[in-house]
Amino acid sequence: MTRIRPVGRGLGFLDGRYAFTIFDAIVAPSGGDYTDIESAINGGATSIFVRDGTYTLTADINVDVDGITIVGETKSGVIINCGTNSILVTADNCSISNLELRTGTDAVNGVISLGVTSSEIIYCVIDNVIFNNNDRNIVINAASASKITNCNFIVWGGVASEAYVLIPSGNGNYLFNSEIVNNYFTAGPAIRFVGGTTESNKVLIANNVIEGLPPNNENLIFIQNSDRVSISNNLMVISGLTVASLTSAITVDTNCTQIIINNNNINNSGNNLIFEDAIRLNSGSCIISGNIIIGGNYGITINDVNQNMISGNFIDSVNNDGIIVGWTTGNADNNVIANNIIVNCGQWGIDIWDATAQSNIITANILLNNTSGAFTNSGTNTQLGLNVTS
Repeated sequence: MTRIRPVGRGLGFLDGRYAFTIFDAIVAPSGGDYTDIESAINGGATSIFVRDGTYTLTADINVDVDGITIVGETKSGVIINCGTNSILVTADNCSISNLELRTGTDAVNGVISLGVTSSEIIYCVIDNVIFNNNDRNIVINAASASKITNCNFIVWGGVASEAYVLIPSGNGNYLFNSEIVNNYFTAGPAIRFVGGTTESNKVLIANNVIEGLPPNNENLIFIQNSDRVSISNNLMVISGLTVASLTSAITVDTNCTQIIINNNNINNSGNNLIFEDAIRLNSGSCIISGNIIIGGNYGITINDVNQNMISGNFIDSVNNDGIIVGWTTGNADNNVIANNIIVNCGQWGIDIWDATAQSNIITANILLNNTSGAFTNSGTNTQLGLNVTS
């Protein structure tokens, strides 16, 4: 609901989140101050209310003044056809909310671009936005203290090795001290951090729902060149495929440390080998705890990485090993695998696969009804104890 205030052409928007906000410009197909957002910004407006209607971008929207707020009347009622154009956010303390961005074909900037490589923005909020059938959606070049919340990402239109929320490859591309929470992703890879020498740091990825039919050979969440990222309480439900499709549900790739993956629910039940592995770890000094993994090919794969804690996970009915250590490259040393429940797997509960894997601790796990057995150990100086195997 909206109401006109007796203050110039200001407008107050009442929906709980924007109660009593005074907007200094109204964008509408007719009867407003402007017929497009870019003209409102060029006219000096910083608080912009967009009436329901369909808009087609004919140029980029440059959010280049600190404090710009763009709010749609209703999320499903404000439809912006982006085409080759984008919303380019290069200023601080800006927000975009309550609208739908669709059919964007900008293969560089996406429909929303945050910051410029090596020139970060801060305090940006993208909230309650629908992203529909865009080649690229949110591209994070350099941002800090920002939030992507309550958004719906539907109809994947992108290309391989990308994601709905993307930090592209580049030494000045990163995200600091930020949150990606409470979003819904369907039919596509959700989040991909690549970046470069400036590492993403202190990012929370939590309470997201990722489901549907993904494209072939894509990770749902892929993290590289990052420190202290927490991937927590996400629900991943994959359906609709009968052949191998994904690399992993969650991959922590190279040049990462202190990544926490906890309390996620990764459900592949009823499908055939959708995940090569539910969680793949290619970096050390990480924690994987409290996750529920149902189905897929492997549960948790620990590659050539050291000093990780794998604890309190529940793994059920994967086609091969529940947890495999030293897979493909070996040299997975000084990892602790404790207090996990691993049942009904097609091969081993726990597999210390490579002889170069040294000094791993396997203790207090429940390993039952796994076809090949509770565990197999090809490593050196593996410490075993207090596991329940029958």
